[in-house]
Amino acid sequence: MTVEIVYNDRDNENIVTFSDQNGAIDFTGYTRMLVRFDGSSVEADTDVTASLITGDSSGNVTFDFGALGVDAGEYPCSFIVFDGSHPNGQVLVHADENSLSFKFIDPLP
Repeated sequence: MTVEIVYNDRDNENIVTFSDQNGAIDFTGYTRMLVRFDGSSVEADTDVTASLITGDSSGNVTFDFGALGVDAGEYPCSFIVFDGSHPNGQVLVHADENSLSFKFIDPLP
């Protein structure tokens, strides 16, 4: 399982590389990306804020969640991507499989 650390109220990015049986996934053709955090009502949706999640042709996805306001804690996530072939979304990561989590840490006082 991969756990990415997010420092709340800070500009920090997490980069995760995704691949399938054919190699790195090319994210340049995706029209929307969505992350749902298990146990939180907060979502990261590029239809709302495009800069939260970006992907490239080498399978790298950059997550910039420091300003989301997620309560401190560790959250398994679902990562869903949309494109012309998957207009209703394709789930790349399921939260219940615990393969990708984000741990949100509040800044020290």
